[in-house]
This record gives sequence, structure tokens and C-alpha cells, in this order.
Amino acid sequence: MAVLDLDAFVPFQLSVAANAVSEVIASAYRSLFGLKVAEWRVLAIVAQSPGLSSQAIARRAMLDKISVSRAVQALTERRLVTVDADREDRRAHCLRLSGEGEALYAAVVPAALALERRVIGCLSAPEQAQLTALLGRVRDAAREAAGG
Repeated sequence: MAVLDLDAFVPFQLSVAANAVSEVIASAYRSLFGLKVAEWRVLAIVAQSPGLSSQAIARRAMLDKISVSRAVQALTERRLVTVDADREDRRAHCLRLSGEGEALYAAVVPAALALERRVIGCLSAPEQAQLTALLGRVRDAAREAAGG
């Protein structure tokens, strides 16, 4: 019988690392800004790409539709995003940051970058660049393996 060494099994290590980073981020965003991780991801994606639908955001963030829907609802209730009908497909909705959403995003970005520095500051600049490139390749390969 084959033995699986979890300390050498990359999918397990990626999951553990992602969970550890997410926990640090979730705690900070919750205490500083009252945001859950999915809400922050949606806010950041909408800031970067205004007008996306919830479905497009779910694909970009690799979140399930229910998580995105709940995040959009929470952000809408806080008046941080606006939801408008898509001009081409009335069944779809386009998300944009409100003025309040833009202000919150501007406040969150420095904290996000500071957290990133704390988490990956143990790596040199070339190692950080290499990590980013390698993670992109792994993500792309995983998407391809999943069929899309």
C-alpha cells in the first residue's frame, strides 16, 4: 500500500498555508473593517474590475456562488457596492463600488499590503516573485485539470 507523506504532499501543504494566511487576514479584516474574507475578496475584485457579475466574481475568486451571494448581500446592505441590471442580459447584475465602498477599499489596501509583507516578508524579493509565478502556474494547472 502506498503511503502519503502529508509533509511532502503539495496539495495538503498549499491548503494548510492558505488556511493559515486566510486566518490572519480574516481576523485583521474583521476587527479593523468589519469584513469577512469573502466580502473583502468581492470588494477587491469589484474595485479592480467594476461591472462584473456575481458569477464572474465567483470564477475569479474561486469561491462558490453562495459565498459570493452572501458577500454581495452584506456589502449591499452596508452600501459598499451597488448592483445594477446588466444592459445586455437583464437577468445578470453588474457590481460597482459606491462612494463608501471606494473609501473603505482605500483604507483596506494599506492594511492588506502590510499583512502581505508580514506573511511573505520571510522571503527575499526574488523568492516572492518566484512564489507568485509558481502559484499562478499551479492555479492554472489545477483549473486545466478541473476542465476549465
